[in-house]
Amino acid sequence: RDNQFGNPKEDAARRDFTINAIYFDPRNECIIDYVDGVTDIEQKRITAIGDPDISFREDPVRMLRAAKFAALLDFQLHKSTLKAIRQHRGEMSKASSARLIEEYYKIFRTGQSLKVMKVFHETGLFRELFSEACQASDLARHKEFEQSSIGKRFVIADQMLEERETLTTVVYLALILADLVKGVTASEAHNFKGNIQEYVRTKLLPACQRMNIAARDRERLIQIFMAQGRFAEQSRRSKTRPAVFRKKVFFYESFMFYKINALAIGDNDAIQNAMFWEVGLRMSPPDPSRVVTTFFPKKRKRQNDG
Repeated sequence: RDNQFGNPKEDAARRDFTINAIYFDPRNECIIDYVDGVTDIEQKRITAIGDPDISFREDPVRMLRAAKFAALLDFQLHKSTLKAIRQHRGEMSKASSARLIEEYYKIFRTGQSLKVMKVFHETGLFRELFSEACQASDLARHKEFEQSSIGKRFVIADQMLEERETLTTVVYLALILADLVKGVTASEAHNFKGNIQEYVRTKLLPACQRMNIAARDRERLIQIFMAQGRFAEQSRRSKTRPAVFRKKVFFYESFMFYKINALAIGDNDAIQNAMFWEVGLRMSPPDPSRVVTTFFPKKRKRQNDG
């Protein structure tokens, strides 16, 4: 009785994509499809309902969702939908930053972030969504997303999830923003001169504010990047206090980023450092709400009861 959107046919016309506007009639056990969504599912296609030019201007977040669905479902974007995304991608600046950050976290939690980011890159959405990170990275020089510095980090991160590692949404944010603070993430980060906290805050703040990253996540990002130089300190001497460092609330996420970045850039010294710190690592992320795991876990072989 609270439905203010008309009958089912009128309600279907208000939705974003045809695949999201299909009804099931439980009484007659049949599909009700006013928008030809079943055909789009059969043809593995994402199609905007109505005029995509109007739809995407009314709600720019729909462009992000179209790319996300195409990536996760292995569907293609309908040519009119793709054309409209490329034409109106600049409208993303008008989208609610709160809704966007919510969508990012949903994507990270799928365990298939690389696939989604590749479609973002191919449609031009990535540059609109993460403009500061793009400017600081080498993304413009690479046609393929996974060949860029950001893409290489995503490749490693998703591989780690497949291998049953545990990451967090904040680590994934760090993968995107890391090129903004290159001075503290390279192999020689432990030799950084100057006020490292001021450097990291100054570099990250504009992007974090525009993206509406929550204060607690912003502070954790700063801690992650400030800690990178510590991982080059392999000595077990008391002055480096590795045991104390391991107990820090930000250690787990800092280490995971360090390991991903080391593997992504192929830095053998950094990889060896990561192996040192990983020895005996038996801890979980500090905040369960941030945890990212594989979306489609591998099936275990059924054991013979006999």
